[in-house]
Amino acid sequence: MQLCDVSLGDPAGEPTATDTDPAPWYNFAGQAPLPGGGQSLWDGGTLTFPADTAGTGGTDKTHRAVAALLTAPLPVCDNGQVTVTASVDVENLGPSKGFITDGYLKLGLADGMILAVTASQETPAGAVRTLTVTAAIDSALLAAGQGAVYLDRETYDEGSQKTWEARNFTWAVLDAPDPADCVVPFLRTVITDCATGTVLSTVDTDLDGNPYTVQGTAGPCDTGSALTLDPDPCNAAQTTDGGLLVPRAVLEGVGSGGAAGPERSVDIDVTETPGCPDTWAVGARLAMVSDFVNAEGQHQNLLAQVGQDVPVPASDIVLPEAGVYHVDADVRYALGTETGGSGYLLGWLQDETTGQLLTSFTQLAAINSPAGQEHQGGTAHLMTEYAASTGPRTVRLHLMAVETGGTLSAAEAGGSDSNGATRVRLLKIRD
Repeated sequence: MQLCDVSLGDPAGEPTATDTDPAPWYNFAGQAPLPGGGQSLWDGGTLTFPADTAGTGGTDKTHRAVAALLTAPLPVCDNGQVTVTASVDVENLGPSKGFITDGYLKLGLADGMILAVTASQETPAGAVRTLTVTAAIDSALLAAGQGAVYLDRETYDEGSQKTWEARNFTWAVLDAPDPADCVVPFLRTVITDCATGTVLSTVDTDLDGNPYTVQGTAGPCDTGSALTLDPDPCNAAQTTDGGLLVPRAVLEGVGSGGAAGPERSVDIDVTETPGCPDTWAVGARLAMVSDFVNAEGQHQNLLAQVGQDVPVPASDIVLPEAGVYHVDADVRYALGTETGGSGYLLGWLQDETTGQLLTSFTQLAAINSPAGQEHQGGTAHLMTEYAASTGPRTVRLHLMAVETGGTLSAAEAGGSDSNGATRVRLLKIRD
């Protein structure tokens, strides 16, 4: 007889996070371990990152770091990969604010590979940021304690000092077993004494006749000889005197220039090869998702916020679904000095949903006129490819003015003027 081996339930064992040396996950010379490590954080408590008084590794900044190796039992029905998420709250206790990127949270593997990373930016003193990362990890590596989480905080940067408190660290394996993966059909041969009914032997084999050992609970499979049809009126199958009648499906394509819906234009080619069974070749050409935004308003006055991150909400553009996107921006700007001065403008694109940077901090314009007038105006270009694992995601332009000497009299960007407008475009290039 055919039976099914059903393995459902929670895996044995508890997930653990064990403190380890953070060095394998450094990405620049100014990172250094936090004395004492971070086990109190991994155990669910708080962890203080005291302010430093000097840079590290020959740099003018210090990021103190902690890391832990992650272990979780194999899922009951393991398909080889699980999704892991980690989250932590970080509070800047001051006295200074964070400088640009003031710390990272990373998920990776014990060998130093980084699978996912997020960062906090320009965190003011007294502010709290919640950092969250999610990544797919080989389940066997996670069971062997080869998963890793890494956290660092900027404790010193060019004379500015700050103390941080990290708390509310959590991590979890998100994937639940698929019931279909938990059921294994097998054959059971039972020999009985015809006179007494006593079972003389029981032999289990797989469907190919090889010996099989039941891992969970053996029982009837969720099928049988009696056929029951769903009475839903949308069910086109029916029983007849000759057996089950299933209507034949005929596929038709959408012709060139046709539309399958308002969101996308799709041409579909269908070629049938008759036989038993019929085979079908289906091809499709997809017009990918795209969008365009004009920032029609006034420029952002960066002179009033020198050295600060200035977001431009009028530039917001939405990535509606998961996929890989080409994103670029034309940024209008004006920068100048009347009495002599030097400085520059920075711009970057940022995923407002996750806080992740799409581009690096890019210099849009610069002047250096210590003794007299200088004025610049024009359009600078930012361009990147960005992979969004989920949607929707909002992408926004951010700006910053930096004064390096003298006095700037004009620093503005991100809007429209008589010579053009700030524009942001996206095009989905693949799933």
